Amino acid sequence: MTVIKTPHDWSKDALLNKSQRYAEKMLEQERDSWLFGFWSALTLEMLVKAAISNVSPTLIAEKEWKNTYFALGYKHPDGKPKTASITDLLNRAEVILPGFNRDMQNFCTTHVERRNAEIHSGALPFEGLNSSNWLAEFYLTCEFLLKTLKKSPSFLFGKGEAKTAKVLIKALKDDDAKVVQKKISKHKKLWGSKTKTERDQLTKQASVNASRDLGHRVKCPACGSDAVVKGTPSGLPTMHTSEQIVVVKTPMLPSRFVCSACRLKVFGYSKLNACGLGGVYTSTIEHDAIDYYGVHEEGHPPNQFNDRSERLNACS
Repeated sequence: MTVIKTPHDWSKDALLNKSQRYAEKMLEQERDSWLFGFWSALTLEMLVKAAISNVSPTLIAEKEWKNTYFALGYKHPDGKPKTASITDLLNRAEVILPGFNRDMQNFCTTHVERRNAEIHSGALPFEGLNSSNWLAEFYLTCEFLLKTLKKSPSFLFGKGEAKTAKVLIKALKDDDAKVVQKKISKHKKLWGSKTKTERDQLTKQASVNASRDLGHRVKCPACGSDAVVKGTPSGLPTMHTSEQIVVVKTPMLPSRFVCSACRLKVFGYSKLNACGLGGVYTSTIEHDAIDYYGVHEEGHPPNQFNDRSERLNACS
């Protein structure tokens, strides 16, 4: 009989495997769902522990000697081993992991505090949290931690999401993109120079245009009117069948924004992210099941069936 030896619970392999498990759950969620942010926080915490444990499992032990004893591979006397708090671990990481800077530490602290609030209170910290406010920093921090473990982002997130991560990280470092704020200020002034009647009329028409267009509905950062962001696929689509409808959901990375009210246009992810429009979103397209699978009932040609046009419900 072959005995399979499992890794120690606090070993970098066990912790890295668990972060991978959480990352998979994270990527199963819609990008604008609170669950996407929640699972990302769990992924991050396990990854921090794995990076520290890679130096020594004893470094993630809570201060009492019994926990250090367990980390060394012995049975815990009370059977209840404890790791240090995430706050303590992040303080340790700044010293133990060269390159783990204060910005990364602050981001991790904020993101894990959201997780704590989600679990231990009635607060809803991930609800409505725009991924443009945290996702790039998340991937930047994960990239660093994975590097200490001699792993690439594709190990944790897969090749497709790793490409998206690379785009987001590049945008985070793109100082030139911040000039878009000047463009927004210019459009704000032009918008303010219009009469109230003109603004009301344009805002009303913009709302109609945003409803008709295929894209992700947002508020214009210059005039506050309804507008649309369009993007490109940033991950594998998922498919769900409900009665006679096939629903295909695809994560999308914003690439262009147009406001029909004040005529503000922003192109390129870096610029969109700099003005708060870089949140990764999920597009939802509905297909008639018969049309989608190319099947029709015997004796009825395909064109006799009701033709449901594709509907993009990404606007919100």
